[in-house]
Amino acid sequence: MQAGLGGVFRSSNGTWVAGFQNNTHAANALQAETLAIQEGLKLAMDLNLFPLQIESYATEAVKLLLSESNVSNPIFLYYRSFILQGREMLIRHNFRQGNATAHLLAKEAMKLPILDKAYRLASPPFFCNATIK
Repeated sequence: MQAGLGGVFRSSNGTWVAGFQNNTHAANALQAETLAIQEGLKLAMDLNLFPLQIESYATEAVKLLLSESNVSNPIFLYYRSFILQGREMLIRHNFRQGNATAHLLAKEAMKLPILDKAYRLASPPFFCNATIK
């Protein structure tokens, strides 16, 4: 299925730091959410955005990353590699309404060409203005 991915990084006071969006393929919604988390981790690493708090509306994705039993899952291994490097990270559930900007980025990503690489955003796109503090 076609999947729009989107994510936003904010400072501790809520202002935009960086964002991303991608139009890709995923087997299901859980895979799409874990792909978005993985893309966010790549951007966080490139921009050294640690300590990091990850929020996801997908409770299954949060459970997957917090579980010790998913040691063969690629996103789990990727996430754990950051922790083993001493990167300070917290993952928690947040309702979709709690991050309207990321949801809008993902929705608008569906209009982009399908690529293997995410668009990285240094500033919020105009369509996010209503959701930015």
